[in-house]
Amino acid sequence: RGHAYISRGELDSALNDFDHCVQLDPKNAQGYHGRGYIFQIKGEYERAIKDFEASLPLDTMKLGYFYLAQSYIHLQDFVQAKKCYDEIKKTNWGKKFLEREDNGYYAFFVKAVSEAIPSGEYNKAIELLDSALKKFNLEYTDMQRGNFSFKLLIASVLTMKGYAFEKLNKLN
Repeated sequence: RGHAYISRGELDSALNDFDHCVQLDPKNAQGYHGRGYIFQIKGEYERAIKDFEASLPLDTMKLGYFYLAQSYIHLQDFVQAKKCYDEIKKTNWGKKFLEREDNGYYAFFVKAVSEAIPSGEYNKAIELLDSALKKFNLEYTDMQRGNFSFKLLIASVLTMKGYAFEKLNKLN
């Protein structure tokens, strides 16, 4: 139910559901993922990081690393974000997902934030983020693009693009 609340933008209701989930079953990684995601949306990145880290020993797929990377990106800690992506690549599914260019916008986004931006290649980062936006618009239906969670993904790409432009302006 918490995920349905998120998709409709009802964050307080979603947070209540995920709090309840964690209280009922403190070994449920999904509860920590959901609650951390709400904290992330609200800009409470340190609280989000605590929940995502709490999920890691409970989650055999290690999905918490995806969420952790996003929190670190918002805090502009690209070193930690890259470490999270490196951990994802150690899993069978993660390696395939992150290294396939045809998997969609996410491959371009990950390359921008974990390779181009940390190495100061801001023009390359902007190109990668533009590719991510083009892929995003080609891959998702109007209904999916209207979903609250998808709007947050676009916001992340645009935020990183703004960051890269700002760094380029300071260099010039």
